[in-house]
Amino acid sequence: MKHILFFILGIFLTSASFAQQTEKIVSWTVTVKSTNADQAEYELSAKATMQKGYHIWAMDAGGDGSLIATSITITPDLNWKNKWMADQRPHEENLDFIDGTVFSYNNTVTLSRKFTADKGTKKIKGIITYQSCNESMCLPPDDVSFEVTLP
Repeated sequence: MKHILFFILGIFLTSASFAQQTEKIVSWTVTVKSTNADQAEYELSAKATMQKGYHIWAMDAGGDGSLIATSITITPDLNWKNKWMADQRPHEENLDFIDGTVFSYNNTVTLSRKFTADKGTKKIKGIITYQSCNESMCLPPDDVSFEVTLP
């Protein structure tokens, strides 16, 4: 009888832990718009929406190099016009356990960058790598794949 109870308890605990892992702390929406159709100029935007109490590190996370900064990798190679820009300034903070100032975003942030595309480019694929944290812990880094069609 004890073995059956432990077996049932084990199944319950295992399913509860999987349910917690599927919860999305950060959701991403990636879009592309034309800024100059004659010149094949576009702007790619990636908007992160975080659950309350969580943040993601900025693309330049600062600190002592131990943080996992947000990054966006794109294929095919594009002719970038500028650096990635955020729609707001990052939150600056000094933490006791990290040397230097660290930079993060809370609630939402949109990262965007302008580019020109080679003739024949119809789709852009990419991966967003980020790490979300709250005041007591950081989750393992996550990768989000995306694909957008040029307008």
